[in-house]
Amino acid sequence: MWKMRLKKVETFAKEHGFDIVERFQEAMKIIRYEDQGKTVIEGNPESDISKCFYDLAEKLLERGEQVGMRR
Repeated sequence: MWKMRLKKVETFAKEHGFDIVERFQEAMKIIRYEDQGKTVIEGNPESDISKCFYDLAEKLLERGEQVGMRR
């Protein structure tokens, strides 16, 4: 199931010229929370997978600052 979702994301990114910035090893946890209508951060903000999303947000903010975007 998660491999099919990953393939969709990869296809979408390729079709629209986006880079995949991060891959999450705990995809099933993400799907479990999505099935509950939540993000992983809403489901468990202290989990390791939530920390991965916080780290990703920092990376994206840094990239934005490097190209002159404002917060």
